[in-house]
Order: sequence, then C-alpha cells, then structure tokens
Amino acid sequence: MTVHFIGAGPGAADLITVRGRDLIARCPVCLYAGSLVPRALLDHCPAGARIVDTAPMSLDEIVEECRRATAEGKDPNTTPVREVMSSEVVSCFEDEDEREAAAKMQQYQLRRLVVLDRNERPVGIVSLGDLAVYTSDDRLAGEVTEAVSEPAQPER
Repeated sequence: MTVHFIGAGPGAADLITVRGRDLIARCPVCLYAGSLVPRALLDHCPAGARIVDTAPMSLDEIVEECRRATAEGKDPNTTPVREVMSSEVVSCFEDEDEREAAAKMQQYQLRRLVVLDRNERPVGIVSLGDLAVYTSDDRLAGEVTEAVSEPAQPER
C-alpha cells in the first residue's frame, strides 16, 4: 500500500506542487485533516472520490480503512471504498447498557460500534478496548474478544 502525505505550504491551497495535485486527482479515497488542510485542495479530488475529514477520527479508524482494503488484496490507491466496506452499519445508542453493545459486537464479530444519540446522529465509537478498560464486568471484554476472533466470511 502506498500512502502519500501531501502539503500545500502554510495553509495556502495554491502552494501545492504539481505532483501533489496529480496524486490527489488519482485517489479514490482522500483522507485529510480538516483542521489543517484548506478545503480548496479537495477540488483536485476526482469525481466520485470518497473524501473523509480525519480531524474527528481516531488513528484506529483511519488505519482500519486501509487494513480492510489491503487484507483483500485491493490497492487502496485505486479501489473505491464501496468495494471493501461492510454493507450493513451496526450501531448502538449512547444510553444502551454495555452488555447490549457487547452482544452486538459478538453477533456481528465487530471490534468497534458506531454510537448514536436518539436522533440517530453519530456521537462516537465504542471499541473492545473501551469495554476492557471501562466496563464493570471483567469477563465481558474477554468474551467479546473471543467471539469476534472466530474465523468468519463477512458478507460484503
């Protein structure tokens, strides 16, 4: 997998190099730090590219997207995300009990769940690590880890 870090000078979109502009123009997925990168740079992304602001994302979330494409032998530089993403979004509500979230992780063999408020807006992510550190049930994270580690062939 090739990852390109592209800059445009001290916040000026017109200071991007020709090479940087051309790399952006070929990327089916463009991850950018919205707090640092001028929005005008994204005008160079190809039509249909998935553009993701990584500012609110954890490093795990960013890395997971790259890992999925690589594990399936797909080149992250040329493979659209729609070809490697899960077709079903599994989530939990922020006021659900930790055991309900753990049950969903086990059922769907997931290491992370999107957390929604009751208006169904994303408010965070809960991970196996969160369960291990913050749950009151010491066995819960271990049980979930065992269940999600079973071999599976996810439907895509």
